Formats: sequence, structure tokens, C-alpha cells
Amino acid sequence: MARISERQKVLFEALAEVGPLSLAIGHPGVTAHIVDRCSITSEGNEDRLDFGDGTHHLHIDWSRVKRADLGVHEGRAVLTFLDGNQVLFRLYKPEGDYPPAVVGLLGDLVPTPY
Repeated sequence: MARISERQKVLFEALAEVGPLSLAIGHPGVTAHIVDRCSITSEGNEDRLDFGDGTHHLHIDWSRVKRADLGVHEGRAVLTFLDGNQVLFRLYKPEGDYPPAVVGLLGDLVPTPY
């Protein structure tokens, strides 16, 4: 799997400072939710997204996490991570808005080839 880009890394470092977030990921018939603080852990040739102490984590092909958009769903701030039009996962903020330090890092997350 591809390693995390510098822009993705900076965004997830900012998200680590926000406090507990609610991860929502799923496809028709399967959904999962994890609520805790998130952080990036680099081990060997992989950068994974950890929640809490790392017991719960995601193995991500970072080349597919191309964009992050801000929205509101049921009154909660939500970041949607996309590969083109395909939603990969969402991070909900249980209370309040995402801080400017996070919002300023949204948009395209991987370099676009020329």
C-alpha cells in the first residue's frame, strides 16, 4: 500500500489534536463506527490510522485518499475522505466545529500528476 503524503500527514496530525472523533466506514450491508482520538503510526513500510491506543486501527492505501471535504450531517461537523466520487470513510466531530487548523488543510490531499 502507498505511504501517507506530506499533506495527508499534516492533516491527520492536526486531527490528532481535536480530541475524540467518530469514524464511520461502510458499504451496503456492512458498517463500522469507532469513537476515540486518532493518530498516525508508522511501522515498517506502512502508515496506519490508529484510534486510542492503536488496538483499533485502519490499514489504508493512502494513494486513494485523494480529497477531504467538510460538511454537516445531523447537526455534527463531518469530514468526508474521497477517492474521486467514492466515499472511503468519514470522521464526525461529536461536538462543535472542526478548528481552522484542520479546515485550512482540506481539499486535495495527493499531488495531481501532470
